[in-house]
This record gives sequence, C-alpha cells and structure tokens, in this order.
Amino acid sequence: MGRKKHSNRDTICLPRLDNDTILIEQPFLALPRELAPYQRAMVHDICVENLKLFHCGVDGENEGERCVVVSIYSDGFSHVPGLNDAIIDNKSCYLPIEEIGKYKPWIMLKDSNSMNRISLKTNEGEKLIRRMIDQPGRCFRDDDNVDTIDLIEMENDDLSTILPPTKQDDDDDGNPIQMCLRVDTVELMQRCIKELEENKPTEIGFDLESYNKSKNYQITCLIQLATNDGREYIIDVLGDNGKVWDTVGGLANVFADKSIVKIGHGINGLDVQSLQRDFGIFVVNVFDTYEAAVVLGLKEKGLATICAHYGLSNCEFYNTLKRTYQKTNWAKRPLTEPMILYGRYDVHYLIQLRKLMIRDLIKAEVVNIAMDEEFLERKVTSKQPESSMTLSSVLGDEIIRILNEEDGITENDATNDNAADHVGTDGGKMQLASNEVEIIDCIGKTKKTIFYAKELRMNLRLMEAISKSQYHCLNFWNMKPELYLKNKKFLLLATRCKMDGKEWSKSQLDLYAKLVSWREDVAKKEESLPGVICSLDFLVMVALLDRPTTEFGLRRIRYDIPYILVKYDDKRYMKTMLELVKNSRTEDGIEICEQYPTYKDFKERNTYDRMQKYLSLQENSSSSDMIANWVRWTVTSAAISIVIYVSISKIKGKR
Repeated sequence: MGRKKHSNRDTICLPRLDNDTILIEQPFLALPRELAPYQRAMVHDICVENLKLFHCGVDGENEGERCVVVSIYSDGFSHVPGLNDAIIDNKSCYLPIEEIGKYKPWIMLKDSNSMNRISLKTNEGEKLIRRMIDQPGRCFRDDDNVDTIDLIEMENDDLSTILPPTKQDDDDDGNPIQMCLRVDTVELMQRCIKELEENKPTEIGFDLESYNKSKNYQITCLIQLATNDGREYIIDVLGDNGKVWDTVGGLANVFADKSIVKIGHGINGLDVQSLQRDFGIFVVNVFDTYEAAVVLGLKEKGLATICAHYGLSNCEFYNTLKRTYQKTNWAKRPLTEPMILYGRYDVHYLIQLRKLMIRDLIKAEVVNIAMDEEFLERKVTSKQPESSMTLSSVLGDEIIRILNEEDGITENDATNDNAADHVGTDGGKMQLASNEVEIIDCIGKTKKTIFYAKELRMNLRLMEAISKSQYHCLNFWNMKPELYLKNKKFLLLATRCKMDGKEWSKSQLDLYAKLVSWREDVAKKEESLPGVICSLDFLVMVALLDRPTTEFGLRRIRYDIPYILVKYDDKRYMKTMLELVKNSRTEDGIEICEQYPTYKDFKERNTYDRMQKYLSLQENSSSSDMIANWVRWTVTSAAISIVIYVSISKIKGKR
C-alpha cells in the first residue's frame, strides 16, 4: 500500500497521508480492521453522500474480521486481495445464495395454479393452528400415556445425564452412540422424510439457521431436527446445487401432524415464518421453551442459559459455540464441523427440556394449591389470634360458657389451664398461644403426584405457556409491500435535505416510486422476495443522491451491486433501471455525462520520469491530475479520521 504514518486514538491507527509519489500511486486505501461495525457503516455513508468514493467491505482471515477499502478509481478494487477481478468478472463476488432463481421461496412460486395452491394450503395450515389455539388442551395426547408427568419419579431429573453431541458418534466398538444424519443430497432428504413418516416420533426438537441480511432479506440455510428416539438430522437446504431446497417441503406433513409435539426456542423470531415462507411448512402443536421460561420466571431466557439452569454439564462449551456461530454467515459453504456441532446443540436437549419445564410448571402450581389447602385447613381448625388476645375477648364470656356447657365442661373446669384450650361441640382443640408456622412438604401433602394429559390440561401456568406457543405458529411471512416512504434511509436523507435548506425535485420522488414498482415486478418475474432483488436503501440512494446512469455510477453507491443487475449477460434489468434514471435527469434538465478515472489509465500516463518532467515544465495536465489525486486522498483520510474520532469521543462522553 505504500508508506503510511499513523495517529493513534484508542488503539485505532488512522492513515495520515503525505505528498509523495508512492502514496499517490496506490490504487486503494485500506482502513484499520479495528473499526467497529457502526464506524464502518459511517465510513460507507460519507463515501456515498459526501466524498463520492468507491467503497467496499473486505473479510479478513479470521471469523468476523472485516475492514473497509476506498478508492477514487473505478478499477481500484481489482488490486485488493480477496476481491481480485470482481468488478470485471461481475458474479465472482456474490455468494451462491444470492443467485436469484436458485432458491425460490414457496410463497413466490408462480407455476401453473400455484397461487391457488398456496392460498389453499395457507388456509388449511392456519385452520389447523387455530384449532390448537382455541383448544390448547389438544396439545396433550391421551394415547399410550405419552404425556405423563410423575413428580416423584422426575424429582431429581436434569440434563446432566444426557450425552452431549460429539464430532465422532461411534463408541470404542465402532457402534453409533448417537444417530445423526447430515442431509445434503436429494436422496438423503427423501430418506429423512421417509424415516420420520414411517417411524413417527412423538416429539421433534427443531431449529433453523438463516442468512439474515435484513428484515426483508432472509433465506433459510440449515434445518436441525432431533427426535425423542435419539435420531438427529442436519439438513443443508442449500446442498446439491439447490435440489435439496426443492425437496424440503416434503416435511410439511410431519410438522402439520398434531400428534407430534414440535419443540423450539424463541420460535416467534425466524423459525416459524421461515418454514412457511421458504418451504410451505406450517407448524402445528408446538412447545416454545422460551415462553415456558417466561412463565416460570427464569431470569435469563437464552437457550444455553436455560440448559445451564437445568444442569447441563458442558454449558460453557455450548456458550462458546453460540458466541462464535450464532451470528456467523450460514450461507457460506462448506459447513465446518464446529458449525454442525453448534447446530446439533441447539436441538439436542429440547425434548428433555420440555419435560423438565412441564414438571416445574406443574410443581409450582401444586405448591400453591397445597399451601392454599394448608392455609384453609389451619384457618378452620386454628384461628391463631395474637398472643395478647384471649377467647373471652374474641367470642365473649357468655358464648364461651354456652359452648362449654354443651361439651360438659363446668364453670370450675373452665378455670383450669387446659380448659381454655377446648372449644366447640366436637371437642376440637384450638391453641391460643401463637405458634411458629411449620415448613411443610407440599408435594408430600398433595395426594396427586402423577399427572396424565387430562390433568395437565387443568394446570393454568402450563396452559399459559402452551397457549402462547400456539399463537406464535401464526407468525407467517408478511407479504405486504414495504412502506417505501417510511424507509429509515429515506427519512434520514429527507431530514438532512431539509436542514440544509434543499429539496428534492418531483422527478426524483417519482423516480423513487418507479424504482420501487420496478423491484416488485422483477420479484414476481424471478419468483423472489423484493428484499432479495435489492434493498430500499439502495433505491433511495439511486433516486435521491447522484442518479447514476452507468454501472460504475451504481458501483460507487455500492460496490457489490444487487446480483439481479448482473444475473443475465445482457444486463436487462440494469438497463431498465438506468433508463428510468436517465429519464428523470432529462426531466430536470441535467446533462447525462458520467466519467470515472481508472487506475490503469493513471499508471500509463504517470511514470516517475514523465511526472518529474511535467512537474518542472508545469504544462502537462497529468501534473494537475497528480495534484488532484493527492488532494482527494488527503481529504478522504481527513474526513474519515474526523468521523471516527468524533464517534469515539461521543462514546467516551456518554461514559
């Protein structure tokens, strides 16, 4: 990159540029890897809105490591290690999952009669779910006593006795300890479906890992299943070049079977809507361990923490996996062994966890009932007045005399120490002295210790968790178009524009609306989600900032422009977009002329000898190019440094 000097600010080294030929000739500037994500986002923003620079994020060698590179040249990034010739070979910088058309969401399919089929299946799935919501007691099954909780037998149960998932699932004799099938071909996917249908489990733990780029750009990457009979399936839905994806929908009958309890954690996030959106799978009869944790009043409600609460012995290892892989890029292939192991941990304990949480929900209510019964019993048989009170002061002397006469107690007897301990026609004894309340074994006091399905349905706390779980199954993907006039980027730029005393032209606002409609049309044609076609943020910047009319203009807004723009060799969708932009500029009388310097041209024109000659003569335009380039690099570094410095200062000020 050439020579650099640095200024330090809280361990972040910021480039300070000098006017020397080596620095001026560099094709790009790489910013420190120590920048936080929000600081990198600020750099991207000022590159688009203020400095008009090409900018891009580059992954480092380690997981989660990333830096920003900037350039004044349209071909500057072809020299960045890791990006190579991505700007020339348009598709090399995209993940396979971004290849629109390969992984089609179920809700966007447009084959013959698909719309009617999707509508009918959605109505059918919703009807099944609403039945469970209306009568949550259906979630418990009477057959074969499959839902039976024995409080005495389960008293000391926890997760410590369950073998953890292991990389090697064979014992010393080569026999499988745990049955885990990695599904990454159509044949294995069909085998998985067949096994689940023919050897139907009573409970299935499930979880999903997704490529979650934004609220409106989500794609399922992995499905993990665990059954009550010890089987586990790690389904790589991106496997076999998209063929597994098209077969996953075969799990729909298993997930819709109300006799199989599906167990998940925090299913209201992505899990339920992802299964419905991508594969047409509706989840019927579910137990959400998160909702159970809420009803139980657990302080921490993360899955790993709940497992620790229930005695998971290797919880620290699970936490380490979660910290490393929970937010990793699940679209990258191949999947590593630690990634698969993490996926297995997320479902491995769910089935036993459900039983333990049901036990505790029942136990909590049993304790309350037993305490209430004990209180009522003591209230009837023992009034327990304050120590300073006497029976005479409470009931009156005349009433006591009458009661004593009915029990055959004479007036003289009543004067004895023990006489005051007797009252009532049944000879029952009431202690007048205040006594310390004994600690009781509430479960021992309760006659009921084994609970079958019909008793479980009567447990209020348990049914609260069950009911909330069923409602989450209606969390379908929202098919309504995004409210583009409420987009955060749009509102932010509108506020800045107003503060600067500027305003957008009608043509610009019309262009924004037309680009939104263009995105919706392309999504339908390509059977893809609009958010996957491109983000509203990108359309906002195209319409309301520079209104670029060339591919390089689009790449200056975002280097890795949406895949749809380069999917076809003729770049048909890019041409349509740019045509809309050109028409908008023409309406406002703005000249259509975009030229961007290239590093290749710069190098050809500026060898060191020629530069010295032209500088001494002060006649050649390339000399002014050199000075201009140096000025731009200096301004770039200064502006970025100020942004980072201010952001760090604000954080320190809040402390």
